[in-house]
Amino acid sequence: MGKNLSIATISLLLVLASTNAQQVFDVKSYGVQPNADITWALTKAWKAACAVTGSPCKGAIEFNLQGTPQTPSEVASFNGKDGWVIFERIDGLTVSGGGVFDGKGQQAWQKYECDKDKNYNVLPINIRFNYVTNSIVQDITSKDSKFFHINLLECKKLQFQHVTVTALANSPNTDGIHTGRSSQITITNSNIGTGDDCISIADGTQDVIANQVTCGPGHGISIGSLGKY
Repeated sequence: MGKNLSIATISLLLVLASTNAQQVFDVKSYGVQPNADITWALTKAWKAACAVTGSPCKGAIEFNLQGTPQTPSEVASFNGKDGWVIFERIDGLTVSGGGVFDGKGQQAWQKYECDKDKNYNVLPINIRFNYVTNSIVQDITSKDSKFFHINLLECKKLQFQHVTVTALANSPNTDGIHTGRSSQITITNSNIGTGDDCISIADGTQDVIANQVTCGPGHGISIGSLGKY
């Protein structure tokens, strides 16, 4: 995660796969302060949660967000990285808690609109899911991402429910949920209002169900960019 993050509460809830026992790893217990960088504390909490069932994270794990982490406004702070919060190679993940991922994208949108620079294409996505399987994302909000809000790559059996995406109608390239090379994706009971596609379905994607999804503002649900690859 980036620098200068403000946070009310973030906790990691580990659900042991073999029992009903639960252990909670609260980021605040690692000494993090409000309006400070929480990257190191979150990393420690995640590693501690994973260590309970063995490495690397052999049990189901829940990332429970209560509060509003914020990215830096400046794109340069990401040093060319294409994601802010990235969940990768996890089986049995739950992301929940009612919190807001605030991408503070206004400055990036203005630069994109002013420059129209074709080389200005490395912008961080708010939340990336790479190689995530048998997982659920519920009761979270993605706000003002600099680029796509939620991006899926090589995911399988991933459910989204009660997810909110919000950005201004004139925010460029802020797709709500973008799927690539993924399968068995379900999006239900969600509200997606942004400046680009509500849901965008790209190459290699199959078995996508979108039900009771409210789109707008934005470009609607789109299937495209297929010929490029």
